[in-house]
Amino acid sequence: MDNTDNMLFEKGKRWYNIDFLKFIFAVIIVYYHVLHANIMNYTGDNPVYVKLQSSNGDAGIIVEMFLIIAGFFLYTSLRRGLPDTMEFILSKFFRLWPVLFFAIVMIMIINKDVNYPSFFISFFLQCVGISLDYKGITWYISPYFWSLIFYFLLLKNIKRETLNVIIPVIVYFSYVVNINYTGGGFGRETIWCCISLGFLRCLGGIGMGYLIAKVLDYIYSTKYIHFFRISQKVFSEIIFSALEIISLGFIIKYTVFSKLGYKNKFVFVIFFSILFICFVLKKGIVSCLFEFLGKSNLGRYAYSIYVMQQVSFYFLGKTLWLYQGIIECEWLCLLLSVFFSVLIGIIVYYLIEVPFIKIYKRRMELIS
Repeated sequence: MDNTDNMLFEKGKRWYNIDFLKFIFAVIIVYYHVLHANIMNYTGDNPVYVKLQSSNGDAGIIVEMFLIIAGFFLYTSLRRGLPDTMEFILSKFFRLWPVLFFAIVMIMIINKDVNYPSFFISFFLQCVGISLDYKGITWYISPYFWSLIFYFLLLKNIKRETLNVIIPVIVYFSYVVNINYTGGGFGRETIWCCISLGFLRCLGGIGMGYLIAKVLDYIYSTKYIHFFRISQKVFSEIIFSALEIISLGFIIKYTVFSKLGYKNKFVFVIFFSILFICFVLKKGIVSCLFEFLGKSNLGRYAYSIYVMQQVSFYFLGKTLWLYQGIIECEWLCLLLSVFFSVLIGIIVYYLIEVPFIKIYKRRMELIS
């Protein structure tokens, strides 16, 4: 990795706008799953819910955006040097496993009859080709965990010049296999006996985020920064603001408010990459606004919110969704459902995620 500094990746750099974007995406995902996997069992085919459900069928594609963000921050976190392999694995384990395992335990306690592949999920083996099950809200966590380790081992054991070829090829073929096998979408199942589409999605998304960071780092670390500064003057704040509004508007429209969907879902990767680069540069009005809002640190709750969704839905299925008066107030019911799910995620962040992170940091301090 390159150890040089530049103005974009200076030490201690924070992107609060991306943190806030993660929170917004987590809320959209919750809204999507409320309508597509849960509340519809209690609505009695209410036409309002049916209409809303048909308007956000592409929201599942937001997973690709989370993966691109993860790849970007993988690059920034390793830019100053690579830690010990076991240290890296443990850092990811303590980051991902505690909340995931807590969710598994809660689901098994609340819904005793559910056929839940807890063994495979708890060992990060779901949706990587080993487990036959590839469904469920937490499907992406296992391939995400192994993809991070895969990229870390590449960075640790392969020369930079070779990586500059290998990673783009991995990203290309990961997306190509998904898009062509599914007819324009992104899958999770295992195909051809040994290829997990879910794992390829994670390789593609994380690799794409890594490449975005790599290209921006190269521009800011070389003579091309002079050309880039000139181009920034040409592409003024108005242009950057327009790019942000168009790309974010496109994503929000087609993941929340539109019945029309794009057959080739890769278009979302393109639009999000544009939005993400604009947010990294912080030149437009939207990225600056999100930078201000992001200082509330809501983005730190995104993972717990995502993982704890199913637990929240089981609670709602035994409480709120049983009251017909609430169900008939469609927007109020949806608002309360999303709010409750977000609240559960925030509580679990402090109850589970923070203590385990502290345990890991304390362990590393003792070792050092």
